[in-house]
Amino acid sequence: FFKGLMGGEKKQWIGALPDDIDPIVTSETSYILPKVDNKTVTPAYFKKWINECNEKETNDNCRFLMSQLTSTSYTTKKPTIGNYNPNISLGDALCSLAKEYNNGLQRLVNQKIAVYSSKCDLLWTSVTDINGDLEYQQDLCCNTNWKYVSCTASTIYDSCAASQAGRKKR
Repeated sequence: FFKGLMGGEKKQWIGALPDDIDPIVTSETSYILPKVDNKTVTPAYFKKWINECNEKETNDNCRFLMSQLTSTSYTTKKPTIGNYNPNISLGDALCSLAKEYNNGLQRLVNQKIAVYSSKCDLLWTSVTDINGDLEYQQDLCCNTNWKYVSCTASTIYDSCAASQAGRKKR
């Protein structure tokens, strides 16, 4: 989920397991998904839980799966949850999706990508670990063209400066 993209506590959906498993699993795409016992996770894994309505079990199982993905670089062009197109980077795919949710924003700066779970069709809740909410290790930044840029101070400044310079020329 995009965490707080539209302000406040609102969340915008990016992708989910097990929903995203069936459409993408082939021998060539199995690397996209997290692993259980060194094998690609399958929908059957979610039916093996002792009590899928148990908050702790849901959190622990989701943390186990999704923590395998939270260090994925936004520059990777390998398909993964949030981007199934090998021709664009994960960052560009997420920036494109964020643009669809756009609320008048011109770009994104330090956008958090967080992991949530839902048990028994109830509300989405944050997946947590010992450090708090499970989030992608990098924040997401998108320039005014809605392309991924690194969230370093100089990159953000350059993006802002270029935007300001373009306005002054008009």
